[in-house]
Amino acid sequence: VHNLAELFPYIPANQRTSTNINMIREELLQSFGIDILNYISIGSFAYQCLLKTVKQLPTMTEKNRSAFEFIHRAYHGGRNEIYKRYYRGSAFYIDCNSLYPAAGCYKLPVGSYRFIEPPKAKLASNLSKLDASGEYGYYVEIDYTIPDEIKQSLDCYPVTVHNINGEQVHHLKDSNHYVDHILNVQLMIRLGYKITAVHRILKYKQEAILKPFFDK
Repeated sequence: VHNLAELFPYIPANQRTSTNINMIREELLQSFGIDILNYISIGSFAYQCLLKTVKQLPTMTEKNRSAFEFIHRAYHGGRNEIYKRYYRGSAFYIDCNSLYPAAGCYKLPVGSYRFIEPPKAKLASNLSKLDASGEYGYYVEIDYTIPDEIKQSLDCYPVTVHNINGEQVHHLKDSNHYVDHILNVQLMIRLGYKITAVHRILKYKQEAILKPFFDK
C-alpha cells in the first residue's frame, strides 16, 4: 500500500477523512460516552475520558510533603539518544510498543505514605523479598557499586539515571543516596549491582487506578 487511495479504493477521495473520523467518533462514544468533536485536542479529550473512567485520582497534601519530595527524587525525563549500531555475528532486535499505556497499568501510589525501618543486613536479599505487585509499594534510597565484570554488559544501556547539573545522565559509576522504585532496584540486583547501604524506604498503598482507562 502506497497511499490512502489504495487502502480505501471504495471511498471517494473527498469522503475518506470524514468517514474515518465518524468511525472513530462512534467507537469512542460507545466506549466513553464522550464526543471527541467537542474537544480541541486529543490530550484534552483523553483527560476527560480518564476522569470519567477512574473513580478518584489520588492527591497529596501538605502532610505528605516529605513523601512527595522523596518520590520526586526518582523522577527522570525520557532518554533520547542517537545510536550507531554495530554488531559482529548474529543479532536480534527488540522493539517495545505502547510504552505509556503499559506503564500506566502498573500499580501507582494512592496514600498511606510512611517511612519504614530499612534492613541492616542481607540488603539485596531483603530488598528482593519486597512484593512490588502487592497491596503496598516502595521507593528506596540506596548506595550501590557496580562490579567491573558486569560493566561491559551494561555499557549500552545503564540501568540508573542521575541528575547532573540539570541533565539526565546514564553512567556506570558507583553512587550514594540513589532513590528509585523497588522494581528498578530489584532489577539492579538481578543484573549484579551490589547494594552497600539502604538509607530509607518509603512504603505506600498502591492500586492500578489507571488500568481501567487503558484497558478500554
